[in-house]
Amino acid sequence: VVIITDFAKAAGMNKITEENHGNIIIDACKTYSTVKHVIFSSVYKCDECPDVITAFKSKIVIENHLKESGLSYSILRPGGFFENFIDIPNYNPLVKGSLKGLFKTSVQYIACYDIGRAGVKIFNNYKEYNGKTINCVAYEGTSDDCVKALSKVSKVDCTFSYSLSPTFLWFLSFFIPFFYHMVKYSETPNPDGAKDIKEFREFLPEALDAEGYFKRVGQWSNGEKFPI
Repeated sequence: VVIITDFAKAAGMNKITEENHGNIIIDACKTYSTVKHVIFSSVYKCDECPDVITAFKSKIVIENHLKESGLSYSILRPGGFFENFIDIPNYNPLVKGSLKGLFKTSVQYIACYDIGRAGVKIFNNYKEYNGKTINCVAYEGTSDDCVKALSKVSKVDCTFSYSLSPTFLWFLSFFIPFFYHMVKYSETPNPDGAKDIKEFREFLPEALDAEGYFKRVGQWSNGEKFPI
């Protein structure tokens, strides 16, 4: 069983509601003898972030409930999603020559594709990974690094711009404080980044870096293919 909770939509940005969603599924798993292993998709560094980032802190409560459940389990802690660069439902398509994101500073990234591959690897040998927490981060880079990767793959000179301007982000801090602080926390220098990336690449050597991610995307959001 894979458990993924949704703070923003399903839980309505309510920490207790998200915790209940995760814990209810864990308790249900305990009632079925056919459940051999549970993977919970948590958040990178959720145990170190400020309490105001409730979207992260809720994951710790679910992690602890899983650890105390008696179930065979593993925890995946993904970093920043490459997919946020191409977020059409939130009005951020990949427009030719442009890359939009939340961060200009160095951030640890992961492709959702690789989170899935990590889950497959665990399920194929779940006894080895029972009780383990894996930090899912495969690449560290700034906005300039990601733009260079996209430019190289697409053969188009690209530029970076914010998907949310700093001014608008500050404005959101009054209405959605967890989101503002989440962005600011993610921009904080992470001394463990290189070590965690090395360990994840030892676990999943084929994990995608920025170039690999954009090669896999293979096109702009209008359908125009990259000349790969």
